[in-house]
Amino acid sequence: MKTTIMLCGILFSVAALASPVNDDFTNALIITGSMGSSEIIDNTLASAEPGEPEVAGYDPVHTLWWEYTAPTHGTLIVDTLQSDPGLDTVMGVYTGSYVGALQEVAYNDDSDFDAEGLSWIKMNVSSGVTYRVAVDGYGGAVGDIVLSWIAMPEVSPVPAHDDFTNALEITENTGMSPVIDTALATAEPGEPTHGGSGGYCSVWWKYTPMENGVLDINTTASDPDLDTVLAVYTGSSVSNLIEVASNDDNDPLDEYRSQLSFVATAGETYWIAADGYRGDTGFLVFRWEWIVGSPAPANDDFAHAIPITGPSGMADPVDTTYATAEPGEPAHVWNDAAHSVWWQYTAPSNAMLIASLEGSGDLFDTVMGVYTGNSVSNLTEVTSNDDDSDLSYRRHSRVYVPVDSGTTYWIAVDGYDFDTGVALLSWETVPLDADGDGANYYDELIAGTDPDDAESLFRITGFNGVDMEFESLSSREYGLFRCTNLTEGIWVPVGESQLGVDGEDAFTLSPTNPVGYYRIEVVR
Repeated sequence: MKTTIMLCGILFSVAALASPVNDDFTNALIITGSMGSSEIIDNTLASAEPGEPEVAGYDPVHTLWWEYTAPTHGTLIVDTLQSDPGLDTVMGVYTGSYVGALQEVAYNDDSDFDAEGLSWIKMNVSSGVTYRVAVDGYGGAVGDIVLSWIAMPEVSPVPAHDDFTNALEITENTGMSPVIDTALATAEPGEPTHGGSGGYCSVWWKYTPMENGVLDINTTASDPDLDTVLAVYTGSSVSNLIEVASNDDNDPLDEYRSQLSFVATAGETYWIAADGYRGDTGFLVFRWEWIVGSPAPANDDFAHAIPITGPSGMADPVDTTYATAEPGEPAHVWNDAAHSVWWQYTAPSNAMLIASLEGSGDLFDTVMGVYTGNSVSNLTEVTSNDDDSDLSYRRHSRVYVPVDSGTTYWIAVDGYDFDTGVALLSWETVPLDADGDGANYYDELIAGTDPDDAESLFRITGFNGVDMEFESLSSREYGLFRCTNLTEGIWVPVGESQLGVDGEDAFTLSPTNPVGYYRIEVVR
């Protein structure tokens, strides 16, 4: 477009600045042929559209669009390596028919080549699928962009069970797949991200057990260099699946292969996806073993909680691997119930109950909750604990519970974030005020005093003021809170909150402040 203007009687023709032709998603430039490069396109006047997705994790600012429809299954490489060497690009590839409903397939910020800041993506493509390529400048950077591509047809067959609808059915109780080359396996639109890191080159199996039991699956016989993920689902379509279990790495000593077990219900169809971690491909071997019947521990359910009695003791160890959660079961320490086991304790007198998981399985990250109530869906939490740093393994749990005579308390033990292992519960009861100094046993422990020594009691008396000093940030707001009984854990704000100062700060307690425990929290 040109605009004609007159200055001092002289006519000038001025070209109006225009955004790039492929600024909008609907005007994406078409990529065709086995290889090629675009013209140089300056993205300075390009813009982001409403609903446009992030590009490689960054908000879109000056995006340019291309599209590629794969004529066959194969591999597509796209890059910005011929762009302005001083330009830092980001690139994303998507499927979807309009800009507000795109699903990310692949992305890259900086390539592994010497062209620092430029982007490179290699990905598998499926015949007939249209892929949308977005290129932007990192942090809104602008400059001359060139998109290059290489399209290669498949050189080995796509696995027959690449798609969810073609999942191979498991019919034997024990078995192992042949070696599967996942190089040309693909992800489908709407496919979930398996284990938080898959969803790129997946293959599928399905299993419908005739009886209740446990299915153990693993990829331990796969190529040692293939980093796998496994996920199990229920559901009716690839875009409407509910995760049952997932695993990335088998254990801390096996960084690449995956293994998991899950309790399966007779008649329910389970869909199993095996994928590569963040798009890794290679030679995959899938193995499975079916265990008939439920090996869940005896105290898996709330209704079958094992009673503990006496002033002290230790329960038999319980393996939580095949334990399950029940409908209506509460989250233990904000951790959704997954593999919980239960004990119950009826207090013969008022006392302090100390329950500990010290000595449980090595590396078993436990959580523990204590409740009152009459059913698993109608429980009131008394206290809970995730990690106790004073135990020999800090990720084991311990709780201190003031118990009332005649009241029944329910103790749930689970693993943090689906962890499982051997739970070893021990307990003891002590008087609420063992040394008769008027201080609660647990409160003295928290305060760092000896609950068995009446002379060991932390007090501040006759003071003119105490400064509670802390390091603060000006971007945060801090509040002072007081609690009169730590076992109840009710913290009440004291006075007004205050902004941080990017350095040493303090709240001052005066002689008029009531007796109690005080702490400082970030409130905003």
